[in-house]
Amino acid sequence: MVAPTLFAALPDGARQRLIAGSGIHRFSEGQLVTLRHEEAAGFWLIEAGGVRVGQFSESGDFDAIAQLGPGDSYGELAVLSGRRRVVDAVAQEGTVLRWLPSALYERELANDAGASRALLSALARQLQEQLDAMVERGRLHAAGRVAITLARMASGGQTNVAVSQQEIAELVGATRMTVSTALAKLEADQLLQRGYGKIEVLDIAGLLSFARS
Repeated sequence: MVAPTLFAALPDGARQRLIAGSGIHRFSEGQLVTLRHEEAAGFWLIEAGGVRVGQFSESGDFDAIAQLGPGDSYGELAVLSGRRRVVDAVAQEGTVLRWLPSALYERELANDAGASRALLSALARQLQEQLDAMVERGRLHAAGRVAITLARMASGGQTNVAVSQQEIAELVGATRMTVSTALAKLEADQLLQRGYGKIEVLDIAGLLSFARS
């Protein structure tokens, strides 16, 4: 079970009030959404499309650390910490985002003790998941890292994962050729089906079992 994004962990009432105070923004393929070092005046909720989160290198290459889709949110940590952003974010084709101002978010947390408790719980689960991922990355073979990454991306109900082989390679720290070989093996085992710019996950439990075998 993947820890929810911080917005998804909030009670229904809190989410509805935040959405009511948000604004819709549309982005095209490759358009920058947020930049590292900018002030965090709010955070984003993904309505449609997807966002790659990571960092641009000095050479201009983008190193992804996460691929987010509909229902995911990001940027809350910078708001809560009061620090500048530490990641860049790039939109995919047809991306629609909601912008939730930090003042609205902070007011909701101050006025709703249940929302604050849910937020702390989600933060703890995310931290535990990150620690587990660090251990797994050092222990698992490359194909296992591919399998577990796809299983986690699909566990929120999005079994059609919009992600390219290059993006998977960046996420798991492997070459594109290694990822291609791993995907071919997983497809042969009927755990997933490859498509253009997307992966259909057929068996989440099977992917997790493969990763840990």
